[in-house]
Amino acid sequence: MSATPTPTPAPTAGQFVWNEFNTHDRSAAAQFYQQLFGWTLGHYALGGQESSLFRIGERDVAGLVDNPDPQGKPFWLSYVRVDNLEVTCARVAELGAQVVLPITVVPNVGRIAVLQDPQGAYLGLFQS
Repeated sequence: MSATPTPTPAPTAGQFVWNEFNTHDRSAAAQFYQQLFGWTLGHYALGGQESSLFRIGERDVAGLVDNPDPQGKPFWLSYVRVDNLEVTCARVAELGAQVVLPITVVPNVGRIAVLQDPQGAYLGLFQS
């Protein structure tokens, strides 16, 4: 008897959907996480800038990108799915936070923005 695979439900609004490591040394980060988890590395271009993906087999599991702050420490950034990016970004300001990366189109993926909450923490927003 063969089992029928259960389709993975699409993420709902408010659910974490992606993680990205921001660093000034992608080579060192790649080496560390490949050794730690057995991830492989894939590459893609976004807006003319080369970025990388951590992969398990053929599945992308996280991004590996250049830190946008030349003086900033490396950090992981998580993205949460939203239904309406414009409405969510407006709500961010109403709640005393700020959008630090305005709405940006990621070709063949969706749209993103990044907020900084009132405590200073960053969080990515994603709409497909």
